[in-house]
Amino acid sequence: MTKNIATPKATSARIAVKNFFAGMIGQQAAVGQMNETLTLEARGLALPLRPLQFDGHAGLGKTRFAGLIGAAREEIHAGEHRFVEIPSNVTRPQLITLLTEHAANRPATMFLDESHDLDKRVRNMLKPILETGGQIKDVRLSDQCIFPANPFQHLWLFASNEDLAAKDPALFGPTGRCSAIQFVPYSQSEKKGLIRLALCEGENAVQIDPEAVDYLESRVWANARAITQELCPELRNKALLAGARVTLAMAKAYCAGELHHIDISKRHTVARYPLGLRWVDIATLRFMGSDTKGKQVTEIANACGEPMKTTQYRLQWLSALGLAQTLANGRKALTQEGSTYLHTLSEAQKAAKAARLAKGDKAAPAPAKAPAPEAPAPVTQVDKAPAGETKEGTPAKSAPAPVKKASKPAPAKVVSGKMAELAKLAKEAGLPASV
Repeated sequence: MTKNIATPKATSARIAVKNFFAGMIGQQAAVGQMNETLTLEARGLALPLRPLQFDGHAGLGKTRFAGLIGAAREEIHAGEHRFVEIPSNVTRPQLITLLTEHAANRPATMFLDESHDLDKRVRNMLKPILETGGQIKDVRLSDQCIFPANPFQHLWLFASNEDLAAKDPALFGPTGRCSAIQFVPYSQSEKKGLIRLALCEGENAVQIDPEAVDYLESRVWANARAITQELCPELRNKALLAGARVTLAMAKAYCAGELHHIDISKRHTVARYPLGLRWVDIATLRFMGSDTKGKQVTEIANACGEPMKTTQYRLQWLSALGLAQTLANGRKALTQEGSTYLHTLSEAQKAAKAARLAKGDKAAPAPAKAPAPEAPAPVTQVDKAPAGETKEGTPAKSAPAPVKKASKPAPAKVVSGKMAELAKLAKEAGLPASV
């Protein structure tokens, strides 16, 4: 059954749009669109709320934005509103219960995260609920349940990191029931704003130098999750132990790491490399580059010891950075930019290591020369026998032989040891084998 509600006539008066998302950084297109929608709703205008789908990579604020929309509608409807989070593994009976208990005959916002995982039977049940034509419609969900689908009270939000249109074009995409809002990676200035927000506000706030902000911006991915959940909490803890201020030196020390220590099976480095890559990202690129035919996502996930979904999200970001690609056979492989990145990183690592070794040789010349005058002493101690006799007590027949044996390695152990290491570095090609 369909009920008609008169829509107010358009007015030429300009409506002042209220900002319901103060303090939110980035996603200005999505923020602007929802501010207009919520402003009209707050003024009591009977306009239907079209279902929305939030598309974009992980960490771009889709879940947070949905929560802010729910909070704004709660404010508008003075406590009558319900924010209903529906899990992606929901079943038909569970969805019927949620809708009848929390959304029937009241303002409600239904949020379905990870919508690409919705069961087909659930998606089919949602289609008549969302296809209202801008009118209130009673939808039979079961033999015993009829749900009043009300587009003037009910706002449906879907979010996913994957291509929803390919999953169900009748529900999502240009031909579907939902309007798409694309969430984009944060710009440089937005990343800096997120870093300042995560460090300088709230509980245990610290200060950060502008130079440190500029440096960290180049060492973190353009998503809020990498900044607010990974980078900043660790930095804040370090800063609280060192004067409650993040300096450039502290930021560099945190991001510094030894590439030859990176191992897929060992997670003992928090280093961050150019473009914001971490040890697991470097390991993933190395693993993909080991086979010109590419690697399956399951192979990469198993090699990194993590859930496949986590690997999929990381591969999305590596592809967005131009370092990874999907081949025609569905496998993941390095791009030319990815190969160049690894090579450049390798050369920088070898140069840094050689510089440290050279600095070490210059800083400690005394220990290298000090053992030289005492070289004869170890010669007599090696045999542990009186001068002129062997261990059996017989006269020594070849005294010069032990002298050569003991005196030869004494000066060489200090000097040639590092020279050999430098020579080895010079012969290396690509990243060290232990990476």
